[in-house]
Amino acid sequence: MHHEKPMNEMPVMHESEGIVLFHPHVPERAIEGVTEVLHSRWIGQGPKVAQFEKEFTQRFAGAGTSIAVGSGTDALHLAYILAGLKPGDQVIVPVFTCTATNIPFLYMGVIVRFADVDPETLNISVPHVRALMNEKTKAIVCVHYGGLPCDMDELHAIAKEYNIPVIEDAAHAPGATYKGKKIGEISPFTMYSFQAIKHITTGDGGMLTIQDHSLIPMAERIRWFGIDRSNKQKGTWENDITEVGYKYQMTDISAAMGLASLHEFDDILSHRQKLLKPIKLDWQVRTE
Repeated sequence: MHHEKPMNEMPVMHESEGIVLFHPHVPERAIEGVTEVLHSRWIGQGPKVAQFEKEFTQRFAGAGTSIAVGSGTDALHLAYILAGLKPGDQVIVPVFTCTATNIPFLYMGVIVRFADVDPETLNISVPHVRALMNEKTKAIVCVHYGGLPCDMDELHAIAKEYNIPVIEDAAHAPGATYKGKKIGEISPFTMYSFQAIKHITTGDGGMLTIQDHSLIPMAERIRWFGIDRSNKQKGTWENDITEVGYKYQMTDISAAMGLASLHEFDDILSHRQKLLKPIKLDWQVRTE
């Protein structure tokens, strides 16, 4: 595999420019893939998006399905809609997370209840989640901070007691596993982000893995204005829009970048793990 520059080589910085913490990794094959798309008739959502979804599912989603969208925030909002959250419902989320985890709840009129985080892992505190639970709680959202999986057994045990879903924000966690299972195949919904500094970047973009296949037609409609796009493309134009939809699709330009990174994901993950290894902490030893 060839790179424009070695993955561990950082750009030369002058003192006045500060210290670079993150540098987007764009594979050479991504440049080639985007160029190919720009010379094709598909630059919006087309065959590259479908291919990216298929290959992402094979890699991360287990028996589920992947839906590609324009951002991780789009994916979270889509998950919250598919989970059936309504105005006035309560959800439990970690207090320490990116704003994107919670902004969609403001779109929806859903009440956010913040759980504290474990000081050793910075992941959501299971005891505090349990203390916050009540009959109005309709979902638990967990964030795998820094790629370290949360205590999924305990979170699912609580969710099962109340018959509600766990929704995973895995923006930091592609390639992570929990007790032999891939993050992406454990919960009903798992979100991934492809923003510039993530493991895989598509400039901006996201993916939602969904384990209930019956929800896929609805997911595909909602990401495209509420329109049944597949029937429309077959020439069936008399489609009624029966639910509120959004402009949340991914483009083939972005998907071409995603596919290139997916094809060298092992190297990307290995590089990140190598950077972490010198500062291995006690809690990492305990969770391996």
